[in-house]
Amino acid sequence: MHYLHQLAEYLPSSVTDHISLTPVIGAVAAFTAFLALYSIKNASSSSQKRSPLPPGPPTKWFWQNPFPAKDVARNLAALADQYGGAYTLSAGSNKFVVVASYEAALEIMEKAGGSTADRPRAVVGGELMARSGRLIFEGVGDHFRTVRKAVHTALQPKAAKSYQPIQIDHARRVILNIMDDPDKFADHLQAYASSVTIQIMYGKCTPTSATSPEVQRILLVGRNGGNTLIPGRFIVEALPVLKPLHRLRGMKHICDALENTPGLWWLGRVLGAFGWEMAGWARHEQGLADEMMGRVQQEMAEGTAGPSFLRNMIETQDEHRLPDYELAEVTSVLFSAGSDTTTVGLNFAILAAAEFPEELKKVHEELDKVVGRERAPSFDDMGSLPLLQAFIEEVLRWRPIVPIGIAHGANRDVHYNGYVIPEGTMVLGSHWAISRDPAAYPNPDSFLPSRWLEKPVASPPSSPKLRTDLRFFTYGFGRRVCPGQHVASRSLFLNLALIFWAFDVVRPSKDTVYDIDAWKDTLVTRPSPFKVRFVQRVPKDVVRRALGEMGGEN
Repeated sequence: MHYLHQLAEYLPSSVTDHISLTPVIGAVAAFTAFLALYSIKNASSSSQKRSPLPPGPPTKWFWQNPFPAKDVARNLAALADQYGGAYTLSAGSNKFVVVASYEAALEIMEKAGGSTADRPRAVVGGELMARSGRLIFEGVGDHFRTVRKAVHTALQPKAAKSYQPIQIDHARRVILNIMDDPDKFADHLQAYASSVTIQIMYGKCTPTSATSPEVQRILLVGRNGGNTLIPGRFIVEALPVLKPLHRLRGMKHICDALENTPGLWWLGRVLGAFGWEMAGWARHEQGLADEMMGRVQQEMAEGTAGPSFLRNMIETQDEHRLPDYELAEVTSVLFSAGSDTTTVGLNFAILAAAEFPEELKKVHEELDKVVGRERAPSFDDMGSLPLLQAFIEEVLRWRPIVPIGIAHGANRDVHYNGYVIPEGTMVLGSHWAISRDPAAYPNPDSFLPSRWLEKPVASPPSSPKLRTDLRFFTYGFGRRVCPGQHVASRSLFLNLALIFWAFDVVRPSKDTVYDIDAWKDTLVTRPSPFKVRFVQRVPKDVVRRALGEMGGEN
């Protein structure tokens, strides 16, 4: 109790003015006792039950994060080398199965996808930050199926094709902007992704710049939402009993004081580790969602609303019966996710083009043969450019957009290689680990688009064809696959076809060395800022004329 009394010296006056120290110290003591008793109970129950789960590292205390503290994606892959393609992380009685090989992904996440389609309880993202269940956090059930059906109907391949004029219009702007200001290519790619996504989701037709306040608000929503999806980050996920604490007046100050108290820093971290900023995140996200929803409703009332995902959802509200606030949040989440992930994929592709010029040369040769230099490539060329498609697929394997993965939940027992993953277990498909599986992708650290092509059997070789027996999982698994994957894949194809047709992408100088491993350890990864030089392959006047002949929106 000596350290408990020391707490009084560290508590700021802003806390002591409205909180009595006696109940605070009592609460700390009670909570410490709770931790001790809970630990003993968990240790006892764990020792009595031998889990049939796959093997894994030693069990941690229940309040500890079972996942690596840093460099999560790479360290999850390293654990696969030791424990196999599916292994278990444990904290107390909480079990987390990590799927870390291609074969395990096919068996557990795809073939048994109906049994791993659930989501674990998301206290932060699904409850503290949301007014209702979100599709990304929604557990399997009637409500999930209703929302999923409505979303997939609006983003299925047929619907994705209807968005082509929007994508053409903004992809054309990317090329023109690169010609005018090549040093800001990353901003141009962000502007494309944000403009296309906001028009598809909300019907906003005016181009959006990467630095506009609107885009920055959207990106902030995406970053905040991504933080809630990183497994093990928030202690309240393992201890939902802590959920009410975020409402207690002065609790943030108490946690800060505990972290500065010798011997009690750990308790402050346990109590406060689930992010006091989440209330601000929720206000920001909900405010943006409601604002965008109100804008579309007003335009519909005035008869000026263009076609959009949200307008379609509002017009079919009698069918799916989702309330306004839920429509607003579903659209907002899809908006922020689509804008961010498309930008990241395009940036990694540009980096790969400069880092591996021999592979870009093959794409250039294919474009010259199929398209020529008098017209611009279009969506009609998608089936005729397998080398470009292989390049894109290798980018998504080489640098998965979501390297850690997003947790699933087992809604039924899953049997795999003599082990049983019990119902209720969290199952995490680790994209980085799976993409580094040498059994599926030989020389996994090498950038080899040819791995996605069938081996030629004719002599001389016939036109290359994409393999159908090899997959990547960038867009997710089973019934939880990203509903916007068709729109995203079309955006990647069109932008890269136009960029590689118009330009050679090279290093700024011979001495330039890229640190291709320097990407941020977040849910949606992104390369560290880098520079390239865009060398004109097609004369500017020809590019402008060809782009003008592409069609799209005016």
